[in-house]
Amino acid sequence: CVTATFGGNVICDPYLPLDGILYYQANREQKGAQEFSLPGGHIQAPGMKHVSMPLAIVNHGSRNWYFACSFAHPSRWWNAEGMDYWNKRFDSSLADLIDFRGRRGSVNIGKGEFKAYHAPVNYRSALTCQWFCVGDKKWIERLLSTVTHIGAKTAQGWGRVREWCVERVEEDWSVWKNGRLTRAVPAQDVLGKGSFRLAYYGLRPSYHRADHQMKVALP
Repeated sequence: CVTATFGGNVICDPYLPLDGILYYQANREQKGAQEFSLPGGHIQAPGMKHVSMPLAIVNHGSRNWYFACSFAHPSRWWNAEGMDYWNKRFDSSLADLIDFRGRRGSVNIGKGEFKAYHAPVNYRSALTCQWFCVGDKKWIERLLSTVTHIGAKTAQGWGRVREWCVERVEEDWSVWKNGRLTRAVPAQDVLGKGSFRLAYYGLRPSYHRADHQMKVALP
């Protein structure tokens, strides 16, 4: 059982998968910090080695494999939600520092590099969040030891985590709990097991990758 104690609001979807957080940290640990990236560089390149993870695998050897790690539990883990904005605007007081190479010029804040933004973000508020997984406790603790923020816009201070707690529990609620799903599973795996909410969602990290998304049953 993994518990995060928050020190701020989190910008994320309702599921907040822990295996995605661990996957990112495992990449940093085994491949080093990403100093820069190229367009499309996030896509798995041919021959790129997969990182090792401290989590057990379900459906090992199958195309539809995933980690034995629940989404944020319970399915509505937050106490409140709201909307805020993030902003980006060129500081016109510094315009005299721009070298226009001897010609008259102006900064276009309508498009391009200096485009101004006033974009909404939806956040969730909770004191704590909990996940269940099957894996190596010490390895999980090591990966989480440097995670200070989770979710989106962490560079702006969102999603601060005050403390992580990893405890051993007897029950395995990484996929099911009392007949209810605790994470996404392939839709075909729940045929004949009841009525579930079906949608297209990632099955494993990285969740944004098109080849990791499919029709799944959700909590």
